[in-house]
Amino acid sequence: MLKVKTQGIVMFLLAVSALALGGCGSADVPSASSLVGSWTGTPAGYGGEGEPKMEIGPPEIFIIKVADDATRSFAGKMVVSEADAKKYGIPQPMNYRFVGEVTPWGEIEIEGEDGHWTLRPDGDDKLVGSFLEAGRDLSAKSITLTRVN
Repeated sequence: MLKVKTQGIVMFLLAVSALALGGCGSADVPSASSLVGSWTGTPAGYGGEGEPKMEIGPPEIFIIKVADDATRSFAGKMVVSEADAKKYGIPQPMNYRFVGEVTPWGEIEIEGEDGHWTLRPDGDDKLVGSFLEAGRDLSAKSITLTRVN
């Protein structure tokens, strides 16, 4: 009788463990190919040459063109339109290439010509995170990207 109860308890614990492990990680880690498309957002935070000041940047469009799920990597460009560049006092429209990866723990890392973004999925078609830039135009900004298409 004790042996049957012990086997039942062990089977129950294994079933609970399998359910718990089945729900870990995989749903929170997007595939690289699921990021292909256009995303838009406006960065806000501290930056600028000299003494940092609060800045709200122009709307940025991230266009992810290619992705490889086997390596969890992707590539694309970040664009600020000519009209927005003029409105925000940027000398020219921005059109920067970037590369990125989806880490095994679900962060989206993007390395661009002007800095580094670290993002996480936040529900359907939203990515939230930060932008860090070193050099003369030192900055740290938050950004929420929303899928455009």
